[in-house]
Amino acid sequence: MVGNRLKDLRESRGWSFQEVADKLHIAKSTYAGYEYDRRDVPNELLPRVAQLYNVTTDYLLGLSNHPQQTQEENKKYSEEKYLKVIEDFKNGRVAGYPPEVQTMIASAMERQLEEYKKQSEDQMDEEEKDDDDDRDDQDSEHEDQDSEQT
Repeated sequence: MVGNRLKDLRESRGWSFQEVADKLHIAKSTYAGYEYDRRDVPNELLPRVAQLYNVTTDYLLGLSNHPQQTQEENKKYSEEKYLKVIEDFKNGRVAGYPPEVQTMIASAMERQLEEYKKQSEDQMDEEEKDDDDDRDDQDSEHEDQDSEQT
């Protein structure tokens, strides 16, 4: 699966094995081994390969059929991970911190997440307002043009 994806991505860009290997600072034979599924792409190299091809690691690994995540998907995923960390702190599952410190950290993280959500909503509202203003400006221009023509 990984090999097929790598091959498709490389060929779609018109790159040779050598070009990709040079970009990744690895031997041509090593990269070819990945494409032919003779070798597994090491975990430490996977993000560099994904970045090179501008795709997600999930796509490379066959966990997703979408080469890129949308901004909304990234936001949702990040929020879910953040909530899991908060839960870990709340339930005392983070080693090295006394329970009272974990509770304090969880509370601080919850406040930070709420502030982030509020800022995101405010930003979306502002963008919608700007879009509405742009549409109003365009409508005014059309009205001006219509009145000039009559």
